[in-house]
Amino acid sequence: MNVRARSALIAHATGAAIVLACLAHARVGRADGTDIEQADRLFREGKQRLAQSDHARACPLLAESFRLDPASGALLALALCHEREGRLASAAREYDEVAARSRQEGRPDRVEAAHAKARALQSRLSSLTIAGAAGRPGLEVRLDGAPVELDRLGTPLPVDGGDHVIEAAATGKQPWRAHVTVAPSMDARTITIPELQNADVVTPAPVAIAAPAPSAPELRSRSDAHPSLPRARSAAGGPSAEQWLGLGMIGAGVVGLGVGTYFAVSDDGESPDANAGCQDAGLCKLDDSDQRGAAALAFVVGGVLAATGTLIYLVSGPPSSVESVARTRTLAAAAWATPAAAGAAAQGRF
Repeated sequence: MNVRARSALIAHATGAAIVLACLAHARVGRADGTDIEQADRLFREGKQRLAQSDHARACPLLAESFRLDPASGALLALALCHEREGRLASAAREYDEVAARSRQEGRPDRVEAAHAKARALQSRLSSLTIAGAAGRPGLEVRLDGAPVELDRLGTPLPVDGGDHVIEAAATGKQPWRAHVTVAPSMDARTITIPELQNADVVTPAPVAIAAPAPSAPELRSRSDAHPSLPRARSAAGGPSAEQWLGLGMIGAGVVGLGVGTYFAVSDDGESPDANAGCQDAGLCKLDDSDQRGAAALAFVVGGVLAATGTLIYLVSGPPSSVESVARTRTLAAAAWATPAAAGAAAQGRF
């Protein structure tokens, strides 16, 4: 072991011995209070855990003892526990506070011991620099939930090793938050607060206004909305108005065909004495040419009416479009007449 290492080891052991000696009388002369008895019990248990190097249990016990009864001896023990636990920045702050308290209490031995421990830790501390925030109006910065004075921004801040949370906020700006991990000893990190974004302006969501329902006169049937489509049958299932028209025309056509047949038959089957007893032959019987002409006209008119009525009836049926009707139902009708005979014909597919 070289001379420098041996000297450091001796200094460290001497400092620890002085601290432990001060802890032996740390609780003497404290004021009475309801929490002092519990604080003493926690202090003794914490020192026992510290001697056993059980820092995970010793440090919380000593911290609670100092909270219940803020004695400088309890704070000195807590600083030593944090140092051995590796929380060097916390230990350095606590040693400095012990020195200040001991000076006020007239304990020069404890002042010197605390100062020596704090100086020994300075070169080993890790630091965190928070930059990029100078001159921003209304800015608030926090480190692990504790406020950071703005005049300390941009300068290294001693921190314990581990994870740290940095937060920044300002009026009218969106809050900013970041995490950084620092090594336990001799680490230097810098984090820069970016330009804070403007806070979002909350606007009310648009309210959907439903269109008013159409009144009864505005409601249209399927055939009204689509004039190209045939009208549907009535709700009761009977023929529509167009189909009734077709049926009427078919009936008129049948009558016409019947009249034409009558004239044709009476002309062909007439007996020689058919006009016997008639006082005026011109009123009792048409001549042959007039009778054949009337039969032909009756056949033509009746045939056309029957064919047209059939077509109207079929087209006005249930198919959903005119195109489907044209594809499935076609009809052709014709009427004819000659001096000797007359008639009508219809053909198609349904």
